[in-house]
Amino acid sequence: MKKYALNKKLKNLTSTINILLIDNDDSVVMIHNLRKKTRELLSLVITTDPFHSQLKKIIKLSNNIRDIDVFFNMFYKSLKPIHKKSLDMIKIKLISKNSRSKQFNKLYLYLDKLNIPTSVKCKDLTLSLDNRSYLEKEPIIMKQKILHKYRIYIKQRLYLLKNDDDKEKIIILTTLKDLLGKINDNYNSLKRLQKFNIEKNLFKEIEKNTIKRNSKYFNKVIKLNNQL
Repeated sequence: MKKYALNKKLKNLTSTINILLIDNDDSVVMIHNLRKKTRELLSLVITTDPFHSQLKKIIKLSNNIRDIDVFFNMFYKSLKPIHKKSLDMIKIKLISKNSRSKQFNKLYLYLDKLNIPTSVKCKDLTLSLDNRSYLEKEPIIMKQKILHKYRIYIKQRLYLLKNDDDKEKIIILTTLKDLLGKINDNYNSLKRLQKFNIEKNLFKEIEKNTIKRNSKYFNKVIKLNNQL
């Protein structure tokens, strides 16, 4: 069953990469699908398999592209109208467009040269899915690095549970993943906004509102985590 799931995810990723290369598709949807299928496969491939590091490289090369997409499609839309009007969006969009194009070209060239294997080695999936050992090392607090690590851990648990079809935990973990993703996206978007050297008081106002949103998400994370 696990081997079948592994081969299926490998075929799905191969198909997605081929479509991207043929169509030169840098759309938001395509980048999202590429990252999703890469992470799902990555969760099953043993770390000693050479393809494991290549999969991680796909994620790394697409990180900045995805962050730019999130900045415009989620973060900017969440800002107050008065803050939107105060931003020089012509400048921000131009810089972001050029940056995204450069990053996509790097990703495209990497995928074009990538030798995708017909099979990969599956990791041992008998590991415990109990989150207590993780939380003993990294207590949940509202700091980006810690929450990002926890999100990756939640994703790993989620991918493994999907293969076992544990529907109850899948729902909880999916919601947790999404909440942690929103928090991380807000942090990254703030950092991106700061790079544009916007007026300090404007940035502080946006930062304050963003932290408020993150606090609400974080409180939901704590409640959901207690259900695991």
